[in-house]
Amino acid sequence: MGQKVAKYYDDNEVPELLDMAAGASYMRQVHARDERYEMWQYRFWMQYLEGIALSRFEWHDLPAGIDPRAVEFILYRFGVAGLFMDNGGYLFAQASYGDGMNMYYNPNEVNLTSPAGGLWQRHAQAYAVAVDGEDVPHVCAPDVAICFDSLLRRPLFSMLKNYAIRLAEIDRIVQVNMGAQRTPWIIASGEGQKKTAARIVRKLENNDQYITYNAAGFDVGAAVQVLQTEAPYVSGDLLSDQQRILNQALSVMGVDNDPNAQKRERKVSLEVLQNNEQVMLSRRNFQGARDLFSDACERVFGIRPYATWAARHEYEELNDLGGVGDPAGDASEEGTSDVDYR
Repeated sequence: MGQKVAKYYDDNEVPELLDMAAGASYMRQVHARDERYEMWQYRFWMQYLEGIALSRFEWHDLPAGIDPRAVEFILYRFGVAGLFMDNGGYLFAQASYGDGMNMYYNPNEVNLTSPAGGLWQRHAQAYAVAVDGEDVPHVCAPDVAICFDSLLRRPLFSMLKNYAIRLAEIDRIVQVNMGAQRTPWIIASGEGQKKTAARIVRKLENNDQYITYNAAGFDVGAAVQVLQTEAPYVSGDLLSDQQRILNQALSVMGVDNDPNAQKRERKVSLEVLQNNEQVMLSRRNFQGARDLFSDACERVFGIRPYATWAARHEYEELNDLGGVGDPAGDASEEGTSDVDYR
């Protein structure tokens, strides 16, 4: 009895566990040839955007044993985490809200979990504990410092997933449009004229100047019908739109990007200024949340870990707009700020 030859898949073709858990019907749908290609492109863009998201910040003065990469990964995927002490050492774990929010929408009790199954309950605010035999409850100090990924307090993961889907869709459309440039012909002919029709097509493909055939009993206009599938070439416009979507995703993350990257001369325009403002405000969205975490660590534990941006932001001096340059007034001649915008 013969044995089937084992088929080896590359990394892109290996289904994810969540796909397999969805059932055989879903697997047949998403792992068909076309859908599988779109999945590959989606994974490419997710990995590309996630790599940038996890590389934006550098952490300093973290307690020993806490992995800076894990800090950013937890914040990126789940949006909220906490630094706390357990058995005399510091831990940093994913957090979820427990019991109660104060009037400023800050959580009080939080539940902290780890992938290994660890579970801890801590308090981010001062809390009262009733003591037997005493009328006045005992006030306890907070024992966890909460860190959010952004001032919005929502994970970035879902936003980047949306951008990755849009970027992957354009990749697929571009592939189809480029394939359509081959302009294949769909030919219909009778059974008796099949060889003659094939001979005519070969001469067309060879760019013959003169094409002859035996007209006896053969009307080429009636016997051969050709459908041309030619399509206008729009891949250039699609890739330009894709770059705009990518720039938008980078701006959301607070990453510098040039809206006019195709122009090689120095850009001095309102568009550059507007893009700088979007990037800086996005940076403030993420940096502000980490600064609040540093304040909480100092208040609760007496330590101050802090994060800075891994790449500095460059400003363009817009002299034609009234000399607008570095907001701190300390820009260098090249238009690069010397101020540390953590």
